[in-house]
Amino acid sequence: MTRRVHIGDVAIGGGAPIIVQSMCNTETADVEATVAQIERLERAGCEIVRVTVPDLTADDPFPDYDTEPVMAYANDPEFAA
Repeated sequence: MTRRVHIGDVAIGGGAPIIVQSMCNTETADVEATVAQIERLERAGCEIVRVTVPDLTADDPFPDYDTEPVMAYANDPEFAA
């Protein structure tokens, strides 16, 4: 059995129901396009969306995301520290 963890209010693992998740394919720094894609995914039934952060500068707009989408999202860093 795996350990249950939460991303926002969505539980994964540990016997939680299977959920639908996806990943944005927009340029992370384009907040408007990324939020629009998150909203489309939510309307399609997606419960968790991952947003890639290819470098430190792409992380700059993330505080803006906290006020936009209602669904859970995961910051997916892809750079070396």
